Order: sequence, then structure tokens, then C-alpha cells
Amino acid sequence: MFSPTVYADGPIMYSLGALLIINAWITLLFYAMYIGRRTVLEYVIADKSMKRHKVMVGIVTLAIALTVVYVVWTFRSIILNSNVSLELYKISSLSRFTLYIYVSYLALLSTIPLAIQMIRYPIYKLTGWKYDVFSRFGRCLFSSLAALTLLALFSILGADKENNRVEIWMNRLAIDRDLGLELQLRGVENAIASDNSLASVVRTTTDYRVLLNRITESYMNRISKDYDVSLFVFKDNLQDPQMLKMFNDRVLGAVPIASGSRFVYSRNSNGRAQYTGMFVYYSPDSGVTKLLLGVNSKSDRDERGYSFILNSGALGAVIIPPQYSYSKYIDGKLVSYKGDYPYPTILTGRFKEKSNDMTSSRTIIGNYVHFFCHVSQDECIVISRLKIPVLQYVVSACLVLLLAYFWISLMGLSRRKQSGVFEKNYYKSRVNTVLFMSMLMTLVTMSIIMVVFVYKRNDANIMRLMTNKISTIQSLMEDRTRGLTSYKALATANMTAIIDDIGNYTRSDITLYTPGGKVFNTTAPEVFEKMVLGSRTNPDAYRNIMYSNKRYYIHRENVGGIRFYTMYAPIFNDNGDMLAILSAPYTDSGLSFKTDAIFHSIFVITVFFILLIITRFMTTKVVDKMFRPIVEMGRKMVYARTGGLEYIIYDNEDEISGLVRAYNLMVHDLNESGKQVAQAERERAWSEMARQVAHEIKNPLTPIKLQIQRLIRLKAKNDPSWETKFDDISRLILDSIDVLTDTANEFSTFAKLYTEELVPINLDEMASDQISMFDDKDNITFQYYGLKDAWVMGPKPQLVRVFVNLLTNAVQAIENQQTEDYEAGREPVHGQIVLSLRNSTKESFYDIVFEDNGPGIRDENRSRLFTPNFTTKSSGTGLGLSICKNILERCGGEIQYSQSFALKGACFTVRFPKSKQIISQ
Repeated sequence: MFSPTVYADGPIMYSLGALLIINAWITLLFYAMYIGRRTVLEYVIADKSMKRHKVMVGIVTLAIALTVVYVVWTFRSIILNSNVSLELYKISSLSRFTLYIYVSYLALLSTIPLAIQMIRYPIYKLTGWKYDVFSRFGRCLFSSLAALTLLALFSILGADKENNRVEIWMNRLAIDRDLGLELQLRGVENAIASDNSLASVVRTTTDYRVLLNRITESYMNRISKDYDVSLFVFKDNLQDPQMLKMFNDRVLGAVPIASGSRFVYSRNSNGRAQYTGMFVYYSPDSGVTKLLLGVNSKSDRDERGYSFILNSGALGAVIIPPQYSYSKYIDGKLVSYKGDYPYPTILTGRFKEKSNDMTSSRTIIGNYVHFFCHVSQDECIVISRLKIPVLQYVVSACLVLLLAYFWISLMGLSRRKQSGVFEKNYYKSRVNTVLFMSMLMTLVTMSIIMVVFVYKRNDANIMRLMTNKISTIQSLMEDRTRGLTSYKALATANMTAIIDDIGNYTRSDITLYTPGGKVFNTTAPEVFEKMVLGSRTNPDAYRNIMYSNKRYYIHRENVGGIRFYTMYAPIFNDNGDMLAILSAPYTDSGLSFKTDAIFHSIFVITVFFILLIITRFMTTKVVDKMFRPIVEMGRKMVYARTGGLEYIIYDNEDEISGLVRAYNLMVHDLNESGKQVAQAERERAWSEMARQVAHEIKNPLTPIKLQIQRLIRLKAKNDPSWETKFDDISRLILDSIDVLTDTANEFSTFAKLYTEELVPINLDEMASDQISMFDDKDNITFQYYGLKDAWVMGPKPQLVRVFVNLLTNAVQAIENQQTEDYEAGREPVHGQIVLSLRNSTKESFYDIVFEDNGPGIRDENRSRLFTPNFTTKSSGTGLGLSICKNILERCGGEIQYSQSFALKGACFTVRFPKSKQIISQ
């Protein structure tokens, strides 16, 4: 992970491990900030001017923007400066580093919703917008955006990286010369030229195969494994026109591979590269003899055997992944190719049109993506691969989406208090759990069966192909070794050539072991010389071939972390004696069963999880719908007042419909009973009201009657003092009439409670105006803490009466206390009245709090505080607080009493609902 060969981009991000550590540090920093967010929020909330709210939102927004820029920049750096594939749709090229990178970046992206969640309260205070990142919608939105972002990044940047890689391949393919081969030829040419035995053979034989065997066995044994070696002998008096043409094609216009070298490089008539070595031998008898060695590449050498498995071609060879095909055209003709794509032998149609473009281009023809490079005026290189299906993009996006969704869901679970939720929704939770677990078990079982089936089918297909291949190699070998008696006969040059031919025909590397299990001949000697493989056969294979007498055995090898299958089979002669044990690694670049199996498995698992999430949502919705009538009953029973129960509309005919009908019947009966009770209550109320009115009127009428009777008696007696008494009695009568007037006004106000219209009211302005009206006393200080734009809907005159009544009560309580203190010889306390307007702890409500430092209400009187006729003052009807309570309740509000924590006196809290219509405007 810390190797620069995996990834490197500068002194800081010098390796993939360093970059992942930086990502982890940033992620942990955000997580630490999120854990300590309450302390920060307390500091921000303390600022009433909202400046800290704006600063916090700005800082977090900047951090989110920098995080997004960092993610895009570093992700681009990884794609362009590493050999790690992040394109999830290229399954065969994925590695463990791919997993590390995606886990790291999903963790890094998860810090964005955490940061957004941190500023939820400041955003609400500034804009009134409420949100929850960890809600179902928030989780789906985050996972979708994360998946689309990563898909776009690795698709677009992956295409750029592919273009760069293809350009490098094309530049190397444009060079025909095989540098590795040239180095080997330079190493053997002097030995061949100075070999006197070759000169003797040239003079004494006309069978030039002996010469070829001598040269390949002594000097070019390794070269002959990878290249076709041919031999031509010319005399000075050569007259054969075909031989002359061949000589001219190889020698005329050729370029020496090095200064003074006997080998030259040229192209044949088809445009393919070839090497020719010219050696001259002289003898007095035959004169000058020219020996030409032709070396041509075996085009399929790198596609088979150990070189394909170990990804180690010849020195200087261009290693292109097996999913790519390439071709080279010279003068419009196909001269070389590799891969599965059926290139046209002559450039025509769109191929010709694109090949004429002097710049590199990329185009889609059919189901293939083609990369064209115009090397020269007459030379063009084409690299092709299959077009990636849309389904693979969709599966990749869904896979990232699922990972992101589960990640943020885990974070959401860790922050929520789940205690009691399961018991609170007892039946819903259990029905949801049963449905979810049933679907989970079904989908898991189906997915396991499908994945196992895909892998079993993959293994069966591979085993069938390997069986056919080892049987073919075994038959070809036994056909050539029928008359042999010992494995030593298989080590001759002639048999080595036969083994090479069989290997070329079957596109396999063949290794022969003695009956004792030791290697003695192979078409890939380099893997044994470099000790990549041991010189002994596999023990399991040896036991199954020698002791279990199996016709063939297939074993899975592991070399340097690379796994592959090796096929073993015995070779018998005509007498049934075992000559040797052959082995051949299985390679077939044209088939990708493993990739196909992995893709199908990922596809099945992805679809399974998507169905699981959809099922979870659907079962939750269905269960909620099923329990909705019951929940609605409970809600209406809890919150409805007498006579206010509502019917439930439920059209389905099922198990719940009977319960709904019973509930609706109960509501009907309760409504009827409620009407009767209401009628009785109204009659009782009117009777009580009549008695109250009679009582309130009788109290002042009695002294009026007594005073008038007294005045009449004085006048009847002609008492001279009756005129002086008249003024006093008149004043008393007028006072009693004022009491009657006040009583009438009180009942008149009570009668108007249900008649006034609701209008928009600015509570802040109303409270400020009322404080201004009362703030004219020297012995009392008024304080007001307001809240801007606090709009409600209500009867304005009646709300004004509530404010006036509560402020009047506070003033009278303080003044009465000051009078008592003065009469008792104590220093009167300076009065304080505080009115506060703020958002309530109850959602969508305002709190208007009236506090004073008066004597407050005794504990024994609190239960009767809001009942009619109760008062602690020496005068008054006792209807003030009762009327206030009725006004507020008719508007959907409430009033509560408590002792003031700050002032130690009375504290009345009026809770009034906000106006939704005003807020939306």
C-alpha cells in the first residue's frame, strides 16, 4: 500500500497509504466536530443577534465546499496516477486496493451530511427551514448523490486514463523491432560465425535440417521456443528466381540491428517484421556458401502458457490486457493482429474513414469501442474492446449507492435513542419484523442458490474445456511416441521440436516429467530456470497418476499469489508402458467464465439488497396503512373534546372494518349523549349565571334600598339633618350604581367571547404597546423582551383584555404588597414586572410570560385560580382570570401559573398558537 508503484503524486501523497491516512484524518476531524457539536451550538445560541449563527453556517459551508474539492481532486489523482482500477464495471481488473479506496472515500463523503446536520439549528433560526439528513429521504438523497458522483468521476476520468494507456500501447506497437530478440541475436551471432563444425556440415551435406537442428540446439534453443527459425543456403551461382526473390525480400533494404552485426531487420511482403542473419563460409572445394537464418515471431506466443498466466511476455513485448484486441494496417492491408475482434483484412467503410484521420480518435462501431492511431502515411494501428453494457454501469452505481446508504444508516442508528420504540409500537414493530425477516430469508436463500449455481456452472464449463484440452494433448503426444521405449527418447532434439509443434497447435506450454516425477523437457524452460516452478511434479498429481491410475488429473496451483489450473496426464507407448507424465497450464483468453461469474454474483447480490430495501419501505407502508384506523382512533380519542370526536372513513371490508364501525357507532352515541349533556350544562350554566347575576345585583341594591329608606324616614320626621344626609347617601348610591355598571360590563364581555372575528395580530407590537401604557409608575420598573414578526390569528380586543388583566393584576399585587410593607413599618420593595415573548418549547406556539416580584399566589389557592368568583383582592368579581382562560382556550391557546424563578413572585405563561397562514406568507 505504501509502494510508489501502486500510487504516487507528489511529496505529500507519495503513496496510497499516505493518501488514505490523510483521508482518515479529515474524516475523524469531522466526526470529532460532530460529537462536540452541542458545545458549539450552545455558544452560538447564546448570541441573540444571529451573528454567530451566520458565522457557523459560513464556516461549515466552506468546509463542505473544500471537502468536495478535495474529494474530486484526490479521486482524479488516484485514477490518473495509479495502477489501481476504480471502474467497478471492469470486474477483472479490481483489487483489494479498490476496496480500500472506496471505503475511505465513502467515509470521507459521509462527513458532508454530518456537517450539514451540524448547522441544522442555525439554518432553522435563519431561514425557518427544517430538515433531517438521517431521515429516510435524507439517506436516499445522500446515497444517490454519492453514487452518481463517484460513478461520474470514475467513468469520465477512467476514460481519460484509458485513452492515455491506449496511446502508450499504440506508440509501442508502432515500433516493430523486438529489442529483446535483438539482444539475444547479438549474443549468439559471433558464436555461430566462428563455429567450424557448421562449415564442415555445409561442405558435406545437402540436408540442411541437420544444420538447422545444430544451430537451434546449440545457439538458439531459447529463441526457437518463442520464434520460428528458418534456414536458407545460397551458393554464388544461385539461379533459382524464387530463391533470389526471397533473398532480396530479406536482405535488400534491410537495416542492421547494430553496427557490424550480421543480423538485419526488415519487413516481409505482408508488412510483418522479420530478422535475417547472413553468415558466409568458404571452402576451396565448394567456394563461398551463404547461410541465411530467418527469425519470425510466433504471434500467439504471449497468449498461452506461463507467459500469459504470469503476465510476463518476451523482453520488450507490449503487454496488453486480454480484453483488448489490436491490429496493424500497412497500405490498407491487415499485417498483424491479436485478440478476438474480427478485423477486416482490408480497410473499408468506417474503418477506412477513421484510419485516414491523422489524429488519434475513439469511435464506437457495433458493440466495440475502437481506438485509431495514424502512425504514418501508410500505417495505422487499431485497438479495440467490447463496449461496456449499460447494465454494468447501473450495477456499479447501485453497488456504490447501497454501500453509501448502509454507511449513513449506521451513522443514523448510532445517534438515535432507540429505547422503548419497539415496545411503543408493539404490534406494528412485530408485524414489520416478521415480514422483513421473511423477505430477508427468502431473498438470501434465492441469492445463495443463484450464486452457487453460477459458480457451479462456471466450474463445470472450465472442467469440460480442460478435460477436452488435456485429452487432445495426450492423444497428440501418444500418437508421436508409440514406438518409444524410454523417456530419454523424448529428450532428443527431434522430439523437442515435436513437443514445440504440439504446444503451438494447442496453444499450451507442455512440460514432461519422468515416471519418477522429475522434469526433463519443457517448452517453457525459463520458469524452471528462474525457479518460478519446482523441478518436481506436484505430489497430489503424482499420487493420482501413479498410484490411483487416473487417466488425467487437474490440480489448482498457486504461484506467487496467482492461481491457475494445471492439467496432468500420463503418456504411454504401444506396449502400455508409461513413458512420462505431461503437464500443461490451462489458459484461454477467449473465455472469461470467472469474470462472468463474479459479475452475475455481484448483480444478484445488488438486486437482492435493492429488493430488500424496497421491501422494507413497502412493508412499513402497508403495515402503517393497516394500523392507520386504529392509530386514528387513539389519536381522536386522546385529543378530541366532548362532542368533538370525528368519524373514521374506512371503505375496506376486512378485519378492521368491524372495529371501525363499532368506533363510529360509539362516536354517534357519544355525540348524542354529548348533546344532551351540553343541553343540561347550558341549562345549569344559565341557572348558575342567573343566580350569579342576581347575587351581583343584589349586593349593591341592598345598601341602596337601606339608604333610601333611611332618607325617607328622616324626611317623614322632618328631621332637619336629612338634607345634609342627602349628599352622603347620594354618593353611596352612585358608588353602588358604578358597581352594577362594572358587573354588567363583565358579563357583557363574557357574552362577546364567541362573536368577535379573528384577525392577524403582531404579538410583539401589542405587548410593546401595553407595556408603554403601564410604564408610568415610579415605584415599578417594566421590562420587555420581544420577538420580531410574531404573528398570530385571534380576536384582538379580547387578547388586549388578557394583556391588560394580567398586567393590572401584577401592578395591583405589587402595590398592595408595598402598602402593607409601609403600614408595617418596613421598607417597601421596588416593584419589577417582566414581559417576555419567545418561541415555545411546544412546536408552532409562542410563549408570553408575565413575571413580577409581588407576593404571588399561595399554594392552597392555585387549584381555584382560574375558576369564576375566585379572587384574592378585596374588590372585584373574580371573573378576570376565568375570562382570560376562556379567551385563550377558544383560540387554541392555554394559560399556566408558576412561581417566578428570577423574581420569586407570580409567573403567568400564555401559550398561543402561531398562524400557519401568516408564516407561509
